[in-house]
Amino acid sequence: YMGKTYHQDPAMKMRSALVKILGLFKLSSTRVNAHCKELAGHYVLMENLFYGCDVRVTYDLKGSRRNRFQSQEGAVQLDENLIHGLCDGGIGLFVNERSKERLNVCVHNDTVLLSKMNVMDYSLLVGVDGRRRLIVGIIDYIRQYTVDKQVEYVMKSSGLMGGGGRPPTVIPVHEYKHRFREAMQRYFFIVPCKATPWTFSSTPFFTIVNDEVRAQLMQATKSVA
Repeated sequence: YMGKTYHQDPAMKMRSALVKILGLFKLSSTRVNAHCKELAGHYVLMENLFYGCDVRVTYDLKGSRRNRFQSQEGAVQLDENLIHGLCDGGIGLFVNERSKERLNVCVHNDTVLLSKMNVMDYSLLVGVDGRRRLIVGIIDYIRQYTVDKQVEYVMKSSGLMGGGGRPPTVIPVHEYKHRFREAMQRYFFIVPCKATPWTFSSTPFFTIVNDEVRAQLMQATKSVA
């Protein structure tokens, strides 16, 4: 799958937003005591998505609103921080039409792959730099929907663990896929420009422009340019 993202032929190239995994490592050490206990940890080394970028604000977005608010100032912001910021007149995540369509295609491709691999609980990491540019990538895509996560889903869905009646973050794979896609549609707003001043969403994953309206609005923008 990742090999297709590097294909030289644009017609064969697979669009993807998965942050690349560079290696998996196990580090172990032996504690010298009466029991000689060995301590081991497993680590995933991933590419630095923000390398060389002047990132001012970072979001970790899953599409869930249960326990997804970060109260600590300067920390990575979560879904509810973004939503509350918009309601309070804050700055949203704005992209042009082409970027939004490319993001939609990447999210669609990657969630198809992850659902086939029985993976959920992944996030879209978003960085906003000093020039209001967005850097995005899907991270934490190694957790499968195993028995322990199924039990967690049942317990949290029952309301026994609180949550204010909101669905849990961890849900079955296909439900997670659709919730994630729908949330990414809502979180990113298209900014009109002269090239495509007006857009219509025909499906959840593609954006088209009405030629007649485009021509009319292009003429209007030329007259006031």
